[in-house]
Amino acid sequence: MFRGTFIHAAEWGCGVQQLADHLVGVAADTGKIAFVEPASDALLQSLSERYTLPAEGVRSLPATSFFVPGFIDTHCHAPQFQFAGTGTDRDLMVWLQTYTFPAEMRMADPKFARAVYNRLVRAALAAGTTTAFYYGTSSSTRRRSDPTPLTVIAMLPSRCARHFE
Repeated sequence: MFRGTFIHAAEWGCGVQQLADHLVGVAADTGKIAFVEPASDALLQSLSERYTLPAEGVRSLPATSFFVPGFIDTHCHAPQFQFAGTGTDRDLMVWLQTYTFPAEMRMADPKFARAVYNRLVRAALAAGTTTAFYYGTSSSTRRRSDPTPLTVIAMLPSRCARHFE
C-alpha cells in the first residue's frame, strides 16, 4: 500500500489530475491496482483489516514528492538499443547496415540477447518506462521459439505489451 500524492490522467482529453494524500493498494498476486482512496486513519485501519499488508506496511512519500504513472514505449528495437544516439549524421540505410543488421545477427546468440535485453529493460525502467512493445530481430538465424527476451522481461518489474520477432 502506498500513501502520498498521485498524478494521473484518468481519460484522454480530460487533463491531468492531482490526488493529494491518497492511498493506493496493489494486489500482490497480480501487481494490479486494487484501490485508490483518499487517505484517512479510519480508512487505513479498515483497509489494513481487509487486505494483508506487506511486512514494511504502508509506504509513504514525503509531502514534497509524488507518484506518476510509468511511460509506455510503443516501438523499441532491442538490437538497436546499444547504438541509440549514434550515427545521426548517416543516412538510414548506411546506419542500418553499419549497426543494426550486424547487431541483429548477434542476437542469435542467447547469451548476447539476454545481456542486451537485460540492459535495455533496466535502462527503460530507470527512465520511467514501465511498459513497452519490444521488437527483437527479423534475422532468420534467431529461433522464434527462443524464450530469452520474454524470460528477461519477466524477471524485471516491467510489462511487455507484446514482444515481436
